[in-house]
Amino acid sequence: MQVEELTNEEEWEHFVATSQDGTFYHSLKWKRILEDVFGLATEYIVIRDSEGRVAGICPLALTRGGKLFNIIASLPHSDFGGPIFREGVESEAASALRGYLIWNRRLHSVAYARIRCSSRDTVNYLDTRGAKVDASMGTMNLDLLETSLDDLWNHVYNRQTRQRTKIRRVERDGFQSIVADKITDLKIFYQLYHHNMTHIGASPHSWSFFQKVWDLLYPEYFNVILIANGHHCIGGQAFFIYPPRKAIYKAYIGIDRNASTRYQLYFYLSWSLLKWAESQDLHRISFGGTPANAQSVNYTQKRQLGAIFHQDYIMYIPIDMKQFLLRQSLRWAGLKLRPLLPEKLKRRLYPAVHGL
Repeated sequence: MQVEELTNEEEWEHFVATSQDGTFYHSLKWKRILEDVFGLATEYIVIRDSEGRVAGICPLALTRGGKLFNIIASLPHSDFGGPIFREGVESEAASALRGYLIWNRRLHSVAYARIRCSSRDTVNYLDTRGAKVDASMGTMNLDLLETSLDDLWNHVYNRQTRQRTKIRRVERDGFQSIVADKITDLKIFYQLYHHNMTHIGASPHSWSFFQKVWDLLYPEYFNVILIANGHHCIGGQAFFIYPPRKAIYKAYIGIDRNASTRYQLYFYLSWSLLKWAESQDLHRISFGGTPANAQSVNYTQKRQLGAIFHQDYIMYIPIDMKQFLLRQSLRWAGLKLRPLLPEKLKRRLYPAVHGL
């Protein structure tokens, strides 16, 4: 197997679009976001067999882990990423990628590689001495070809969990979903998004981030749905679209916290997105990163919408062992300290620990 950097963009896009594990985030559209919006250096890797055919790909970006270490990641700022291997050559392609990561990254003073794996098999293929695996997260997904809107409404949504009541309450008060068609709609969404992120103690993306994403990807690969009654808007969601796989990826949400005391806006936003997806002949819906804990609110809400949990694995491959062991010590200390802190400090500590 031979490992090389991306040279043929059309070949890359075709491989992603025709692969079972291919996502919007593997496409070169996200590469452009990483470079032009986040300002990251990227390295997109192609693995070829002895006949020159693509045996696998792995999108990578040079970034920081917890603001302390230089790391190579696949992929930052997303709930997806990692290598995709051609069926039948997974082990050989993974071995070639692992060797490339360990050998090549030492030249850039990188502490470790952080690779998202969509299966346990991929973890096993990439395993190496000292590697660590985090199985605390996955994604929740729904395929409308397997469970139609009618099936959801009539069989999944029930009186006990009251999904239909939560959706109808919003509509009874005159609100409806509106698909963005101008930059002012994005501005309305951003105000709700910024307010919501600030309310929960998280760091929002800047307005310029959304402007650039809009300019680069709207409307084919990015859009926004708002919940409004006239000029009164109480919620919105931004999402990415990947037409080759007929897929949608929920990414950012904005909620009027005053309205959220009356409405369960997450359910109406999600239902609106499902209806829009069906109207656009899109059937794969990702509800994003989710804790691997069926008791968590995040998990429960998505499950009530009909989504199915898919276990992901984050693999940490040491490259500079001394730095990697320091990373392990800091992460362990952060996880031990976090439960003892007040809620606001917990929220501030989480990104630092999670980013390691």
